[in-house]
Amino acid sequence: MIRKGRLIAAAFLLFVLQATLAHRFGYGALRLDLLAALAAFLALEAAPRPALAGAALAGLLTDLGSAGPLGVSSLLLMAVTGGVLALRGPLLRETPWVDLLLTLLFLLAYGLLAAAAAWLQHPGANIACLAARGAAPAAFTTAVAPLLFAGLSKAGIVPSHSDA
Repeated sequence: MIRKGRLIAAAFLLFVLQATLAHRFGYGALRLDLLAALAAFLALEAAPRPALAGAALAGLLTDLGSAGPLGVSSLLLMAVTGGVLALRGPLLRETPWVDLLLTLLFLLAYGLLAAAAAWLQHPGANIACLAARGAAPAAFTTAVAPLLFAGLSKAGIVPSHSDA
């Protein structure tokens, strides 16, 4: 069972960090997407219902911090979380490289879906530019994901197997 209070506190902390400090560690389109990384962590570690609820919370906070329509990021993160939940079962996840690859796939899919949603809102925009801008944060966020995931594991959002 996921610890709801810790999840909400971690989500709001990551929201504040993303809104105030994360831009200092990026350059142009290369930026950290901490809330999407939280959703990726939950997709890899939590049970399906809490993972989807956490993705909805991360998406809601993402939309609150942007000028986009409320709920779009939630839907996109929940769709990508559902895809990773379907993939994580049959995969043998004995090495951290598999989790890193799943994180990269999660963030790439989310970035490309967000670019498609932006193009639907503004059909005159260059779709290739939007796709590059949507996919650029995936590699940068994946590079720091192991540190973030270690911190989220230490926070005890998802109980470890020894806690059960």
